[in-house]
Amino acid sequence: MIKRSAIAVAVTLVLAVSAFARTSEPVNNVGGVFMQPLAQRFNASGFWLALHPQIATVTTDADGLLPAPGIDLEKKQRDEITVTAVTPRPNGNDKDRGKPKDIVIVKAGSSKADLRTLPQDKPEKKEREEREEPPFNPIMVQPPDVPDSGRISTQSVFLPQINALAPPPLMNFDGLDFETWGAGHPPDTNGDVGPNYYIQTINTSIGIFRKSDGVRVAAFTFNTLMSQGHFGNLCDTDNFGDPVVLYDTFEDRWIITDFAFKLSAGSVVNPPGAYQCFAASMSGDPVSGGWNFYSINTNNALGDYPKFGIWPDGLYMSANMFPYPAGGLFLNSRVYAFNKAQMYAGSPTVQVVSFDLPNNDFTLLPSNARLQTGAPPVGTPNFYVSTSQFLNALTVYKFHVDWDKTSLSTFTGPEVPINATSWPNANVPNAPSQGGNALDVLQIRAMMQNQYTNLGGAESLWLSHTVRRPGVDPMGVPNGFAAPRWYQVGVAGGTVAAATTQGTTWDPDGTNVIFRFMPSLAVDRAGNMALGYSTSSSTTKPAIKYAGRLSTDPVNTFSQTEQVLIQGTGTQSLTCGGNPCTRWGDYSAMTLDPDGCTFWYTNMYYAVDGLNHVTRVGSFRFAPCTPVGSGGSLSGTVSAAAGGTPISGATVTFGSRVATTDNAGFYVFLDVPAGNYSGVAASAPGYNLGNASSVAVTDGGTTTVNFSLSTAVASACLTDTTQADFQRGVATNVDLTTSPGDVLLFAPSLDQQQFISAGSGNGITTTQWLGQTFVPSVTGQLNRLDVDLFCSGCSGTNPPITIEIRTASGGLPTSTVLATTTIPGFSSGSSTYYPATFASPATLTAGTQYAYTMRITTARTGTYAGIFSPNAAAYPNGDRVISTNSGASWFIPTSGNPPTIRDLAFKTYMQSGFSRSGSLVSSVKDANQPSGGAATWSTLSWNGSTPPSTSLKFQIASSNSAFGPFDFVGPDGTAATFFASSGASLSQFNGKRYLRYTAYLATTNTAVTPTLNDATICFVDTLPTILNIAAASATYGGTTTLSATLTARGNSVSGKTIAFTINGNAVGSAVTDVSGVAMLANVSVASLNAGNYPIGANFTGDSPTYFGTSGSSTLTINKAMATINVTPYDVTYDGSAHTATGTATGVLNESLTGLDLSGTTHTNAGDYTDTWTFTNSNYNNASGTKNDKIGKTTATISVTPYNVTYDGNAHTATGTATGVMGESLTGLDLSGTTHTNAGNYTDTWTFTNSNYNNASGTKNDKIGKATATISVTPYTVTYD
Repeated sequence: MIKRSAIAVAVTLVLAVSAFARTSEPVNNVGGVFMQPLAQRFNASGFWLALHPQIATVTTDADGLLPAPGIDLEKKQRDEITVTAVTPRPNGNDKDRGKPKDIVIVKAGSSKADLRTLPQDKPEKKEREEREEPPFNPIMVQPPDVPDSGRISTQSVFLPQINALAPPPLMNFDGLDFETWGAGHPPDTNGDVGPNYYIQTINTSIGIFRKSDGVRVAAFTFNTLMSQGHFGNLCDTDNFGDPVVLYDTFEDRWIITDFAFKLSAGSVVNPPGAYQCFAASMSGDPVSGGWNFYSINTNNALGDYPKFGIWPDGLYMSANMFPYPAGGLFLNSRVYAFNKAQMYAGSPTVQVVSFDLPNNDFTLLPSNARLQTGAPPVGTPNFYVSTSQFLNALTVYKFHVDWDKTSLSTFTGPEVPINATSWPNANVPNAPSQGGNALDVLQIRAMMQNQYTNLGGAESLWLSHTVRRPGVDPMGVPNGFAAPRWYQVGVAGGTVAAATTQGTTWDPDGTNVIFRFMPSLAVDRAGNMALGYSTSSSTTKPAIKYAGRLSTDPVNTFSQTEQVLIQGTGTQSLTCGGNPCTRWGDYSAMTLDPDGCTFWYTNMYYAVDGLNHVTRVGSFRFAPCTPVGSGGSLSGTVSAAAGGTPISGATVTFGSRVATTDNAGFYVFLDVPAGNYSGVAASAPGYNLGNASSVAVTDGGTTTVNFSLSTAVASACLTDTTQADFQRGVATNVDLTTSPGDVLLFAPSLDQQQFISAGSGNGITTTQWLGQTFVPSVTGQLNRLDVDLFCSGCSGTNPPITIEIRTASGGLPTSTVLATTTIPGFSSGSSTYYPATFASPATLTAGTQYAYTMRITTARTGTYAGIFSPNAAAYPNGDRVISTNSGASWFIPTSGNPPTIRDLAFKTYMQSGFSRSGSLVSSVKDANQPSGGAATWSTLSWNGSTPPSTSLKFQIASSNSAFGPFDFVGPDGTAATFFASSGASLSQFNGKRYLRYTAYLATTNTAVTPTLNDATICFVDTLPTILNIAAASATYGGTTTLSATLTARGNSVSGKTIAFTINGNAVGSAVTDVSGVAMLANVSVASLNAGNYPIGANFTGDSPTYFGTSGSSTLTINKAMATINVTPYDVTYDGSAHTATGTATGVLNESLTGLDLSGTTHTNAGDYTDTWTFTNSNYNNASGTKNDKIGKTTATISVTPYNVTYDGNAHTATGTATGVMGESLTGLDLSGTTHTNAGNYTDTWTFTNSNYNNASGTKNDKIGKATATISVTPYTVTYD
């Protein structure tokens, strides 16, 4: 891989002089080729590692110099060596490359207004002069392994061929125009598409269109929208353009952004300077779903032409920085990463990481990913691409943001993937338009978007820009029209491929027919690419057209040829600000629908000549693409790791989507677009965060992710003591690296540097010494020098390189050595900065020229070499110097054709004193108290040193949101005081979950610094407790045991006193054991009747560890068993009632009532089985039987016989039966004594009675014969 920081230029071409011409090194292939394969890999910091070099034979050149591995020797000045493997180095600002700038922006406000109800105010018409891009001077980069005979063509384009037209538009409607919605020229047409709406932005208005029919549902100015956020800055009132809208397909959210500033005579008014204004949607509904608003001041420079990319871990931005005054020249590129999750969530503060880049590159586009074309693997950096430096290559940078340790975020590169073809090194002329002004084609710079795809594991970047198509006039002067050029670059696994996958110019005519410019491209989920652009010529009005290629097309070809979205019937004419209005578009936008197949494109055109530009929005689709389905769902449960109890109310975050678990711990996300997502997380107060990465959702499927959360610690002392601890904070003017694990005031040390690398180097031998003159900008000790070196043909143990600091005279080193040190020997063929640290540093004076020199004292196999710049005057305050006679004399060499003076790659570090003040804002300290708990913050303590004239003090800020706001205060709760002694109480912050500290370091003597070794904040979470009291039981009159279990967050709490009550009366207390159980035994219930009674348990709390709590349950006093004695009776009938006798005795030997013997009562004689019962409120019911008996007695029987004379009547004996109580009894049966006829009878009587014994007897009864009365009547009759 060839890196821009040290580009391997094995062989280069001498280019025709043109507006872009940059001379290159001549080729003189004198020696052989050193074949040394290297296994090259990136390490975690983005640097190259060269592994297992294999030694091969080397052929030297005529001067005994060696070629670099795998590179033809470039003879040049007999001292130059080319490097094979080079180091992508972090880029920072000019004096602090690699150091990120950590920024926190504060939320302005939120609005849930329905955007259809916003005022329809027209924008203020205002033109502004475009800031001039730096003069482009792109050069050729030659692959190291291409021989002279195989040099690449400098002119290669897409060749004309006969193919079908690209499909016609599906939707085709007008967007916003200048007359109603425009503020200036050009419109900066931009747009993106979501599930239901297409949002278009221009200078300086926004239109929202319904996808289904193109109806505009809302339109308003940027001022109208942004003022809903109530920023209190220029974002409310002075939005000025360069708008961008993005739909985040991973999160179903929208971003709308532009910049805001005031102009005075063309200069940006400062203060307040310039702002970038943001609206981030609260949901996928841009119309009525609500928006959060943020802004960032771009700090002492105007961030022009800002461009953005969506990435799974953030919103990435680039801007071309210009000074505020009118006409100011390009300063440098700046890149930003915004924590988009915080923006979508409406966080009070949002993390931002920024890098300032060197000014040798222009318009870097961040990569933009879409779910439907493949998510980047977790941890993949965002890729920034520029087209400004090379004719046959791109520059690719990597931005890795670490939201946990923002100071460890890196921006590395560039890496330079080489294209097989190049574009002409010539200015691109403005495009003529029929009957109107010439139109600025905005040449060379990369045009939005830099699209990322991950299709089938093939990761790529796709982008386009406008170049000059090939062609020359009869005099050999380039005369090609403007044409779009596009590229595909492989970035699999985060590694930028050495060569582009595709890269060519779209020139279907093959000749100068029409200008094509202002391109934008996108790729669908099938790998088909669509390219949209403007066209114009002297015989045609400007039009909007598009073309494309299918994934199955041969490399660098389009099978979907040019289709017209709309042919304009007018063109741009008249003047803007007194000059012909030439600026056109500034950009256009090709985007991909969430269906993964439909392309949407927007650009500008004219319906009539003049200045009322119109915009157009259209959509189309290539046939070989299947749209995504309706999505799937993600669901699961959240439970506690200890015991598996479901956690209700847990928060599950899936990107910007948020769900809350129900009582069963269940959560669900419905209608999730299919794709690979970076992860899902679950959190609940009092539990440690649970994470699941790389979650795939399929169409129609359900993805299940369950969480088991461990319990967070309830108390801890959170100590920052390691370098990693402090790096999680935000450092301002303090040093975290010189003494790892300590915080010191920053000692500005990186003073001079030249870091642009040609990939070639000058040899260092015992006789050929190499050096560089430089001028320090500060007075102080030069304690370290970093030089960019590699070793060609080296292996084994090698001698050290002697480094000397010398005075300089006449631009050359003198013999006066001010300081000396050595760099240990090495054998790596990869260029790397090697540090040279001086034990006795030289004291240098600001503004005075000095030199450093490099030499070796022992000959060696192979050659050390120092990297130099590819261009002249890369370092303005000195020159590369060489001595070929062991330092006896020095000269300034030249390289290239024509020869130019080059500079070595180096960095000087001056110790000129410590900064007078600095600060470190710590990472967020989380007490993570559970629901119902409260944090008790105890003390802030620290260790450090404060030499005389220095100070170390602190302030603390608290919040119940990890995102703040955090307002730092001292002991009295105001920002005017500080914690100045270790061990300070933090009780004023009790109850807040999150704390941060700011350590303030200061010195009045820049020779000394205070040092913070460690800082500790201690907390105890006062935990809510649960007291479960078990139900108890007892027997009436007995005792019971009361038991209660005390837990906190599901864990047993031991050693705590629990007080018990029964029926509201205290009965005693007990202490919880290791299981959290308190047991109070032998509690008397003698005073209570049988029944149910409330029992209570109470824990008063143990501040600050536990909150008090109570519990209740029921005591059941069961009835006792009484002692029952029942005595039956056995008596003789006496006419009285008889009842069994008995007693009921209680547990306390008391006589009890409730013994019922009524069932044993009888009067009459008989044998009885009688039942007795016992009922009592305090005793169990009882019953039983007894055999009672009343025996029969003998009645007194008196029978009187009769002795009568027959009288014709029946006669019966008479008698009586008399009972024991003299009562007459029934049952005396005399029927056996009844007679009528005369006779002497012996009659039997009987006696039966239930209560008396049966009896019988006989009596002699007599009926004497009576004397009859005889009357005889004679008869006198006649015989008959």
